Amino acid sequence: MNDFKNLEALEKKFNWGAFLLTPIWGIFNKTYITLLFFIFPFIPYIGIILTLIFAIYFGINGNRLALKNKKWNSVEDFNKNQKCWTIIGFVVTLLTLIQYLNTEFQYRNINIFREKRNELKDFMKDTMLKINSDKKVCGSTTNELLTCFAEKLNVKQVEEDTIKTNEFGDWEFYGEDRSKTGYNYVYVDLNGGNKPNKMGLDILQIPLKTDKKGKFLIEENIKMIPMGIVIIK
Repeated sequence: MNDFKNLEALEKKFNWGAFLLTPIWGIFNKTYITLLFFIFPFIPYIGIILTLIFAIYFGINGNRLALKNKKWNSVEDFNKNQKCWTIIGFVVTLLTLIQYLNTEFQYRNINIFREKRNELKDFMKDTMLKINSDKKVCGSTTNELLTCFAEKLNVKQVEEDTIKTNEFGDWEFYGEDRSKTGYNYVYVDLNGGNKPNKMGLDILQIPLKTDKKGKFLIEENIKMIPMGIVIIK
């Protein structure tokens, strides 16, 4: 490395690239001791603390070590290189933060819709019990099923084959005139058509199987409600 004058201030300057991207920065700046960074996450209890201490240490001493371990053409060359690492470090950190927040949002939606599915499961069981207790049967066509359930649901709006409810989103019915599965069913969109994520967590297919008398096979239908894996329309 060329002899530089007045490097004391430069050596004491905090290196954000070394702090944010410690092991990667170390490889490109010939400070290979930073590779120890990959070991710390596997150390129980104190791994996270060691990782943070390690990153802070190289943030403080990054310039000094880079000047010592790698040959530079000039101070300007060194500053330009470290500025690039600072920019890359902040960009990567920002993207990582965005990804983390997005993942947290996804998991929060999963928990919300898991709770909603459990509520729907109980509600569907009670609704089919009430319908079975009526003297008349629902019928098997799409319109007959829709009409039958509309009497039991808190209906906000009815559109063709779909009931929009206040509590459990949109219900689209598939009777024997529409269904291609061999049995009748209803698609329940718990979020009313507004998808909060790409996972389709809010859409469920609920069977509406009946016995020879037209009464719903409640236990069989309830067991087929997907509580973990969601059937997406």
